[in-house]
Amino acid sequence: MNRAALIFAGGFVIIAAVYYSFIGFGEVVTNDIQEEYVSDDLGIAFQYPNAYAIGEHDQGNGERAHRDIVLIAKEDLPPPQNGEGPPAITIEMFQNNIENYTADAVIRSTNFTNYKLSPDGVVASTTVGGRDGLGFRWSGLYEGRSVVVALPNWVYVFSVTYLTPEDAIIDDFERILTTVRFK
Repeated sequence: MNRAALIFAGGFVIIAAVYYSFIGFGEVVTNDIQEEYVSDDLGIAFQYPNAYAIGEHDQGNGERAHRDIVLIAKEDLPPPQNGEGPPAITIEMFQNNIENYTADAVIRSTNFTNYKLSPDGVVASTTVGGRDGLGFRWSGLYEGRSVVVALPNWVYVFSVTYLTPEDAIIDDFERILTTVRFK
């Protein structure tokens, strides 16, 4: 199996596992009242629409801390019968006080992102929470966009997956990025 197929298969397994971990969240709420996520341990806070279910998962091992926060629209729950998860907004945090990665090094030389699936290889400067970051788009099971911010303790990878460029989840992702505060 070639490398791209392995990355694709791994991404599918992660999306499916995260998706199925959300079964049982509450009723669908259609208004746009903002909820707030705050974690002193992870050094991050942000607001998100209450139309999303949020879950946090520890993905770390003995070598590196790795956490993720996944937001899935409540209307997409429970899971469809085809086994594929819905589009999602994901924030992954990787321990960074070992290698002291830059955002560019994370994107181009680690497996922390889906950069290898980028159709054009373009990496663009951006800011999140007043911090410099880099963003790129990628294509796999879903279309995706990721933004990476590397700080001394954590690397933050903000990602959105979507089916079409008109999907509302893209606007929700952009709004969430504008509310991020690093602590």
